[in-house]
Order: sequence, then C-alpha cells, then structure tokens
Amino acid sequence: MPPEDPRPIVPASTGRKDSPLSLRKALACLAVVAATLVNASAAQVVVDDLGRKITLPHGAQRIIAIDPSSVEVLFAIGAGSRIVATTPFSNYPPEVAKIRKIDALTPSREVIAALRPDLIMVADQTLTAQRADAKSRIYGAPLFVTNASTYEAVESDIRRIGGYFGDPKRTAATVREMARTLADVRKRVANRPRRTVFDIVWVKPLMTAGKDSFIGNLIATAGGIDIACDAPKYAEYPVEKLIAANPDFILVASESLPAARESLGRLGLKALKTGRLCPIPDDYTVRPGPRLALGLVHLAKLLHPEAFAGK
Repeated sequence: MPPEDPRPIVPASTGRKDSPLSLRKALACLAVVAATLVNASAAQVVVDDLGRKITLPHGAQRIIAIDPSSVEVLFAIGAGSRIVATTPFSNYPPEVAKIRKIDALTPSREVIAALRPDLIMVADQTLTAQRADAKSRIYGAPLFVTNASTYEAVESDIRRIGGYFGDPKRTAATVREMARTLADVRKRVANRPRRTVFDIVWVKPLMTAGKDSFIGNLIATAGGIDIACDAPKYAEYPVEKLIAANPDFILVASESLPAARESLGRLGLKALKTGRLCPIPDDYTVRPGPRLALGLVHLAKLLHPEAFAGK
C-alpha cells in the first residue's frame, strides 16, 4: 500500500491559472466562514433579570421557550429558528404551529434532555434566583428568567435578549416601534382625567394583579388608576373593597366575561351599569413581549376614546 501523500488536497485544474490575488481572496473567504462557524458555537455569558450570570459553553443555538411571550420575543428579534420546543399556549406568530409543544408547567427532565437545549427561557414575575437555580438543576439545562413589570422594562429585555441572540436590525426595529407607540399614547392621554380601573385576574374567588404588577403599569400608562395598586400581588381581593371603590372600568379576559358578569351583576357597580365591564385581549395585555404596544393602544382607546378621535 503506498504511503499517505502528505500534501494538501487541491481542486483539479479548471484550465486557467489562478493568480496569487484570487487565491488570497479565496483563502480570506474561507477564513471568514471558519470564523463564523466558530462564533456560532462560541462560549457566551448572559445575565437574566434576576441578575444571574449564565455561562453557555456553546452559545444558545437550541432554546426551549416555555411561555408564549418568550416565543414572541425570540421571533421578533430574528431568533425564532433557535426554538426547539414551547408550550401549547403559544399561538403567535403563525410559524409557532410547526414547533414542538411540551408540558411547560411540569416538563419532565427526560423530555428536556432529549431536546438537547442550550438554554431554557421563561417570563415569570414570581421566580426568585434560588428557585430559578433549583429549576435549572431539575431541568438539567440553564434557565434564563425575565420578570419585567413595566412596558419600558419589556423594551429593555427585548433589547438585551436581541443583543445576546438576535439580529441587530430586527431588534432595533422592534424596540423602536414599541417606543414610538409609548410616546404617542403618553402624549394623547396627558392632562386627561384619570379613569379608575379594576382588573380581574380570576373571577371566583375574585383575584387581581395587585401591587407593582404588569397590568397595573399598563393601566397607568394608558391614562387610568388601578384601584388595587396597593393590594398584595396576585391575591384574593375583597368584594367589599371593590364595591367601595366602585371603579369606572372593570377589565376581564374575554373568555371570562360571562362569568364576571354573572358574579358581579348584583353588586350595583357603576362599571356594569354603564357598560364598562370590558373584555380585553390577553395576548396583547399580559404577555411581556413586542405586541404589548397593541395592548397599550387598546387600553388607552378604551379609557380615553376621545384622545383617538379621527385616528
């Protein structure tokens, strides 16, 4: 058997002589491709909203997004192709229909291991750093947590996540549009009377989002006053306090409207008498993602339709 030829393999002659310049260009292109491949799997350190530094040995090429808002953020920044699994509740954008769905509430370690994720993303206002670390150990994969409680914090999260995993142009365009909508709504509702509002998270027992909540911030930005802004977060709210406050508007998820009307119908509340028990689109108002801009406009038009006359 002849000895192995130590010389590098070169393409067969094409019938023309390549100049040293063209060869240098070819080698430069190969170097760029090689660098791109290396960077695609290079180690990366990211920081989540809990201040946890997470080291990703090979970057985040495979992501499990276990809530709908994380899915929407990743698609908005141009990283939707990295999602390998999500929750059955994810319904936007349309491309999500092709992504595998897993039980996001109690995902098994075996299912997650089979998906080989580099990272698991979740938007959750209740997780602490300690619980997030514990979940990471259970899942066998790092957990990246966002917990934005304001519109502007969502913008900041999208900008940061886009810097880690997204396309710079798409990220910038998404944040720019959210900022433009925010400025427009603030201008329209400025100096208008503040409408009192109560948001129903659960009908029986009556529950609301409470202090420092995401929906409370959205109500305030849209020109309203959340009557439960000092209540414990996501706790049962006394019906007597609701009757005493008698808000101008009561907001409830669209699918819960019939139950809310039946439960509150005998309380003599002003909002029900004036037809201001209002269904709101959960997808736009409770998901901390890019479509929050639509939710903000929806709420502002609801509370101050006169500010949008002619639009």
